[in-house]
Amino acid sequence: MRVKESLSCAPFLEEPLFSKENNEPATCWEGQIPFPRSVVPELLEEEGEGMEQKLHYKMSIKLWKEEKVFGPGICQLLMGIDETGSMHQAAARMGLAYSKAWKMMKTTEQGLGFALTERVSGGRRGGGSRLTKEGRNMMEKYQAFESEARQAVDTLFEKYFL
Repeated sequence: MRVKESLSCAPFLEEPLFSKENNEPATCWEGQIPFPRSVVPELLEEEGEGMEQKLHYKMSIKLWKEEKVFGPGICQLLMGIDETGSMHQAAARMGLAYSKAWKMMKTTEQGLGFALTERVSGGRRGGGSRLTKEGRNMMEKYQAFESEARQAVDTLFEKYFL
């Protein structure tokens, strides 16, 4: 058995991360690829005759100021809020505690300097959340940028590795 090499860090996960080199608790830093211990069984595969893996890449785009201010996790949360009208439901879909999702949102909003969501008061159908104009704009620009970047990297990957 061996560990697949195409792992990536998911800093928004609540459980501790473990280094694939020594299975010790780890943090994300350049050059190491930690992973949550709960996914270890899914990352192992049987080696057998004819079981050669195709070469591939993984890409994750994060936007930075001094600190990370936007990335795939917050974008996924915004998409979920847009679909469900609820931060609680969006967080649950991602497997996140509501408190973790709320903290991610507040950290991102502080880093960007504007609100991404607004609270909607009760009424017959209850309250919820919706994206602000700026939040929707940020989400859509990030998705477009990520899509174009992926297309460019796909072309480069084909040029150099296929």
